[in-house]
Amino acid sequence: MKQQYAFTLVELIVTLAIGAILLTAGMPMISSMLESNRASVRSVELRKALIATQSAATSEKVMVSLCPINSTNDGCDVGRDWANGWLMFTDPMGAGVFDAGETILHIFQATEGPHSVTGAPGFIRYRPSGDADSGVLATFNIEYPHCTNTQARQVTVSAVGRVSTTSVACR
Repeated sequence: MKQQYAFTLVELIVTLAIGAILLTAGMPMISSMLESNRASVRSVELRKALIATQSAATSEKVMVSLCPINSTNDGCDVGRDWANGWLMFTDPMGAGVFDAGETILHIFQATEGPHSVTGAPGFIRYRPSGDADSGVLATFNIEYPHCTNTQARQVTVSAVGRVSTTSVACR
């Protein structure tokens, strides 16, 4: 008769208990890492949208604006809620809002999950030279609900149009 090897019930229960303890201890760290990654991904998406807007202005040789999109995806959100996505459009008159006769160049959809974008202006406009038309520093603070330490991200547009991203403390 061959001898069979297997786990006993006690060994299985002890192994499951140790696994549960390790999982419980590691969950806050995993959750924290996910929050940080979400903010990082959203800041990269905003940075790419801003750079694409600048590139469109230089290639189209016309002022191009990026604004928070409204709920019907056909204009700018007057409430300035940048968390719902963005609208890139030609803005030859420089009004910063999507008007008749202007062309939608791209719609950037919002990413999943609740987050806030604060401190942002009503729009960002680039001149055909690639400079930001605002002439001042524009700052976007991106944060998720369970943000801790420096998990928030700040996207900054300089007066010359340069876009940078940094980790900042949560509010």
